[in-house]
Amino acid sequence: MAPVTATTVDTALTSSDDVATSEFRLVVNSPTPTSSTGASMPDVAAIADELMKGRISCRNFLPREVLRSTIEEVIDVARFAPSGNNIQPWEKVYCLSGDKLAVVKEALLTAFINEPEKHASQYEYYPPLEIMPQPYAERRQGFGRMLGQVLGIERTDREGRMKAAGSNYQFYNAPVALVFTINKGLRQGSWLDVGFFIQSINIAARARGLATVTQESISQYQSVLRKHLPISEDEIIAVGMSMGYPDTELVKRYALPRERREVSEIISFHHT
Repeated sequence: MAPVTATTVDTALTSSDDVATSEFRLVVNSPTPTSSTGASMPDVAAIADELMKGRISCRNFLPREVLRSTIEEVIDVARFAPSGNNIQPWEKVYCLSGDKLAVVKEALLTAFINEPEKHASQYEYYPPLEIMPQPYAERRQGFGRMLGQVLGIERTDREGRMKAAGSNYQFYNAPVALVFTINKGLRQGSWLDVGFFIQSINIAARARGLATVTQESISQYQSVLRKHLPISEDEIIAVGMSMGYPDTELVKRYALPRERREVSEIISFHHT
């Protein structure tokens, strides 16, 4: 078997036809991390960096089936995400596909088009834009403008904007949709832990040739989801996720600029 290299990994992860093989399944054994092929630490770092830096929020998927066993592998990896005192606050992941997904998509889109004012999330993801502090408000508005430009939708094109927004509730035609819940009795720290879990799913999925996009928007229609899924009264619907094999041609066509803050703007070192 050929040694794992950054080039090999990049080729595998950008191909819509390839599925990760044993070459890409890392085994990190303390105290000396290696890959299953005996790759050195720099190789492992290159793979990890590529998985995280190359991750995108994918909105274009192939109709290719995602095997249940693959989804179970992803969850098996993600369940080792860190959490405070190991309470593992990711209450449940509801996995939708096939006919069930089709029914839920229709119900969500109907609610979005006909009666959005009748639906509300159980929490606020953002504060209202008028009171959101800077630079966060500008970043949020800037992303909206950038997405509209990439999709070719003018700000005044209400029909086009509604159609684009409606894609959320179709889970971007991904073959798999996930719905994440958290117990309503938990606090902010546990929501952070759920974030670790979701990011672990993103990375584990990408290692297997899959792509994802996390969607807070569906939480507004939690009452619709409850009609179709056995979600208890103790659960808050946190976010959803679309998952599938990326349509690489459309991903490239509608690629968004990947603006990120510089390292020097994020970290502040204090030694003496």
